[in-house]
Amino acid sequence: MRFISTDILDWTLSQFRLPIPCGFRALPKSALKRDIMLKVEFKDGPSALVRFHDPLYYRHKDIECQTKFRSFIHSEGIPVARLHTTADGALYLDVEIKDEIWPVTIEEWVAGEPPSAVSPTLVALMGRTLGRMHLAAPESGVSFSHGTRMSLFAEGDLYYSNAVNLWNVLDEAGLETGAESTLFNAWRRAREELREMWDSLPAGPVHGDFAEYNLLLDETEDIAAVIDFNRAGDERFVNELVHTCLSLPSSGQDDHDRDNFHRFVSAYEGVRPLSQEEKRAIPLLITVVRPFRTREISPLLKALRSGDEKSALAGLRRLSRLADPSALVIQGIGATTQR
Repeated sequence: MRFISTDILDWTLSQFRLPIPCGFRALPKSALKRDIMLKVEFKDGPSALVRFHDPLYYRHKDIECQTKFRSFIHSEGIPVARLHTTADGALYLDVEIKDEIWPVTIEEWVAGEPPSAVSPTLVALMGRTLGRMHLAAPESGVSFSHGTRMSLFAEGDLYYSNAVNLWNVLDEAGLETGAESTLFNAWRRAREELREMWDSLPAGPVHGDFAEYNLLLDETEDIAAVIDFNRAGDERFVNELVHTCLSLPSSGQDDHDRDNFHRFVSAYEGVRPLSQEEKRAIPLLITVVRPFRTREISPLLKALRSGDEKSALAGLRRLSRLADPSALVIQGIGATTQR
């Protein structure tokens, strides 16, 4: 357990009113953080997940907001593991280890496995679950005071910086095909329209990385738990909705991706109907986000910088296609949308 001794573990468990364990084991963790996660077993009662959060990576305010948000949505019946509380009712505990203060959370162990594939049934389940989370979020009283990785029109807007970077590299390369004009004209129009409505769109605390790899499924293939709230923040709900749809595994076929998009949004709206402004925002978000994701931009930038004009032209045509929302959007979403 590296520098987490059994004495520290036993004391920590006692602060959460839990007994001395009969066994425990370390779980795999991210290579980017020093987090230590332990599955702890007790003689009587369910197992628990004990997590020591890397103090160099997390701010205490974020841990406080994450735990409050998780606790609230669990109380609303959304599949999130129940957090244990200390004798004082706190959802996390500061533990001093080698002159560092480590926030610690303890939650009930949830039996389940990440999905091996994303089926149409799971897409619908995900849509309903995200809808339930967004429906509950405004009542949680939680405000992170910062956005998420997907946030637009704020410092760190990844899609804006990717678009500007691409524009500059295209200018340096002197590559003019007409495709870049079509792409960037659509992007500018969509951003301008989104910016006008952005502040009026419903917002609140969100998961920040809602995807199949952050789900545990039970033996019936139902969602047993949504996990990993480490990228949670304040966000426009429709922005997380679109990002989640765009992150669904793609077959490369428009019909498949459109069906999944339709299935997810329909399930979502069965729980939380979208406002007319949110519906109007969806095709605009597709134009602004889908072609300017890092995974789409990187190979094009590489081709431009290496002078590979053939690959660069193919990449530009691909981005122009991705910027067109008609390949994904469905009837009833967006002012000009058609199935």
